[in-house]
Amino acid sequence: MDEFKACDLDYFPENILIDVLAYLSVRELVRAGRVCKRWKRLVKDQRLWRFVDLTAWKGHLQSLTSWERLSRLELRDTFRVTANGLRSCAAKSGVCEVEGLSRLKFLEIGITGRQGYQLQMASLGLGAGWLGLEELSLGGKEVGPGLLCASRLKDLKGLCLWACTLSEMQVVRSCRMLRGLSRMEFLDVTFQPKQCPPVLEGEGGGSGEEENNEDAAGAENSNDENNTVDMNNPIPSLRRSLAVLLPSCTLVFTNCSVQISAD
Repeated sequence: MDEFKACDLDYFPENILIDVLAYLSVRELVRAGRVCKRWKRLVKDQRLWRFVDLTAWKGHLQSLTSWERLSRLELRDTFRVTANGLRSCAAKSGVCEVEGLSRLKFLEIGITGRQGYQLQMASLGLGAGWLGLEELSLGGKEVGPGLLCASRLKDLKGLCLWACTLSEMQVVRSCRMLRGLSRMEFLDVTFQPKQCPPVLEGEGGGSGEEENNEDAAGAENSNDENNTVDMNNPIPSLRRSLAVLLPSCTLVFTNCSVQISAD
């Protein structure tokens, strides 16, 4: 019994200690690395940095490229993450080999607009190319700038857009350069209705009867489309457009809606 009381963490094998450290958050891991030299060495083990969630981390994004085996990185409502910071971590072709986070497969960037957060447009850092990145999740205020740079992601296969407002044209224009997508998901997205150009008086050479027939047909089509509007397919015309651009891509709509115009 006395021998058991004298035992401490120094008696545990390193593999067991690493398994225990794997349950800690990023902030807790950083603090654990300050305990002693042995713990500092254990905290640097690459097995602890394969999946990193920096959602609650409010420090600077530093030394990210030292996490060689990092495959998943989540940056949601994270302070002080800039486009230049992400750009410096991007996997890109160097002089001899690929530099940066060459094993990163999943990246999430999102600012939901809660109080205290400002528009940082960190997703502009995607313009560096990010070789090997297969899945991208953009949310809130980062969706717009992120879509502008998504065309540079040549290896991208999955794209998720969440908690934002989008127009059909905005989505279609971005997807024209993303022909390699196999899955595209919209989560809690509000779609803006397609704007129809105003018809000036005197335009159109058809007779009144033809115009009435066209109006009736348009109303019928509109009713048919409205009947199919639901959370799984809020804008049928968007689904049809994406089906042409991305024929092998699976589309998923979850909790989506269409913005109702005041007019």
